[in-house]
Amino acid sequence: MDDPPVLVVRMDGRAGSVHRAGRAARAFLDALPAPYEGEMDERVAEDVVLIVTELTSNACRHAPGPCTLRVTVEPPYVDVAVADSDPHGAFPPAAPGPAGYGLRIVSRLSEGVEVRPAPGGKVVRAALRVGPAGASG
Repeated sequence: MDDPPVLVVRMDGRAGSVHRAGRAARAFLDALPAPYEGEMDERVAEDVVLIVTELTSNACRHAPGPCTLRVTVEPPYVDVAVADSDPHGAFPPAAPGPAGYGLRIVSRLSEGVEVRPAPGGKVVRAALRVGPAGASG
């Protein structure tokens, strides 16, 4: 396969950004070139969209200003990365209540969540293992 398919969505972080990111990710996955079709079953595509919306939601909720979604399909992984303008970590301090629940979901669906500093903020990344039906998970 040549260069992996990549989706990049730049958002302003305002209302509608999360919905836009989820729709763009779904359309991107549905339109993958033929060599990648066998890598992406419906369950994996739904998990990728959930990861996209959770990471984008966190960026829009906790970081001021714009954020950028990047989804890369490079079997055996789909890599989801969201860059935002908040230099602090993505994991909230231990507290009662639902804080951090979305990141726990992302961690369970993926190979784990990674947070790295980036110029002007951070990148939160999750890689999801994909493959022919039944090969993932």
